[in-house]
Amino acid sequence: MARNKTCEKQSSGCNSQTSLRVVSFYSHTFAEKLNVMQERQNNRRLYFQELATTSRKYYLPYIQAHKAIKAGMNILEVGCGNGGNLLPFAEMGCCTVGVDIAEIRINDATRFFREAGAKGIFVTCDIQ
Repeated sequence: MARNKTCEKQSSGCNSQTSLRVVSFYSHTFAEKLNVMQERQNNRRLYFQELATTSRKYYLPYIQAHKAIKAGMNILEVGCGNGGNLLPFAEMGCCTVGVDIAEIRINDATRFFREAGAKGIFVTCDIQ
């Protein structure tokens, strides 16, 4: 089955902000964890916020231990989903580009970035 190699780019502007809600997995029973996981899949904004929080807490410090992150740096995430991992980089002034094969996730990323007042370029594309 041939895949469509056409890429579509979406850019988000700056409008509103998003509040954060973090859920700890360790304070729940197994059944509660399953409910939290299901909520994450149904509530894409919550998932976006959790990814951004994780990125701020773990990815940025890890990367900064090896290379300084500066405004204007180019950041590319292949398989970006709804873009949550890119948000902290955009907030630091980096030029962020996210690529994903799922158009619905790229649409989410564009909307969530716009709502967060962040700038980013999102491309729907199969990069094979």
